[in-house]
Amino acid sequence: MLNCRRSLFFTVAATSHEERGTELQIWFNGQRYPLWSNFSWEVMQGFPVFEDDKHRFTFLLFLSYGKKGDWDKATQKLPDFPNLKVDGPRFTARKDTPEEVLDFVDAAHRLYLHGGKRLKEANRKRKDNRKRARKREGADPVTLPAKIEVTFWRNEKKLKQEGGLK
Repeated sequence: MLNCRRSLFFTVAATSHEERGTELQIWFNGQRYPLWSNFSWEVMQGFPVFEDDKHRFTFLLFLSYGKKGDWDKATQKLPDFPNLKVDGPRFTARKDTPEEVLDFVDAAHRLYLHGGKRLKEANRKRKDNRKRARKREGADPVTLPAKIEVTFWRNEKKLKQEGGLK
């Protein structure tokens, strides 16, 4: 029997506060839903598609990094937030958050729970690759001329042949 999963798409704006957690803004069906997660979604950059038993989740992740002190200020309104090292991956959401969004975030947390070490290692490798690429680019910078002049003209003969110029 064919195993059909429901495909869902999300746009995610994540502000990572390193190992302390991530502030999430998730857009689904034209609505925005704020959530908090106790792991860094930075590790989710490497693959925008994953599946669970019922769904195929596709997401576009926009990632930023919080400044020192932002986490303490922002999480004052939250109930006791679980410690990742003690309690495992957890998240908080508003009561009006749709089931599809909760399923997506729950599946991401289960993925992190079972593959967090591999996700962190892949993220570290991506960072190392970007660092090496920046170093290579910086070693041999491209020099551009001070003045660039672009000249173009219409090819009237060709335009007449194609019927574009009368």
